[in-house]
Amino acid sequence: MYESYISAENICFSRHFGPLEGGAGFSAIISSLESNPCPSQLKALCSDYREVTGVTLHSTDRAYGAGIKRKFASLGQQLSFSCVVNILNPENVAANELLAERRRRLTIPIFGAETIKEVYSVTDALKILGLPADYRIEYPAKN
Repeated sequence: MYESYISAENICFSRHFGPLEGGAGFSAIISSLESNPCPSQLKALCSDYREVTGVTLHSTDRAYGAGIKRKFASLGQQLSFSCVVNILNPENVAANELLAERRRRLTIPIFGAETIKEVYSVTDALKILGLPADYRIEYPAKN
């Protein structure tokens, strides 16, 4: 499960919780783009995985990556971001290892490994994104 939105700075923020299904990271971005089209290229992605309870390796092959590229293009976006920031829970070693395997499987066809940064706090993520320390990530209200 996830919540996501596109900020005024053209950064897509997503928060994942519970079991992480295959493709959920990209589904969060696509959902945000479909519900609130971004007039220009997204600058960055910030995904918070601290509340993930399990990870699957489903939908992590190169064919899936090629399909994602086509979907993004249909929404007027390229998969070229200045950075991708993943916020991890340092105590959830099993989930972090599977997330690392997902990245290994998808990095080559989607974006370079140098664009992906991993941190363990929102403060560190904001610093990498060039946002002030008091910046508020504000997900839409739950219904």
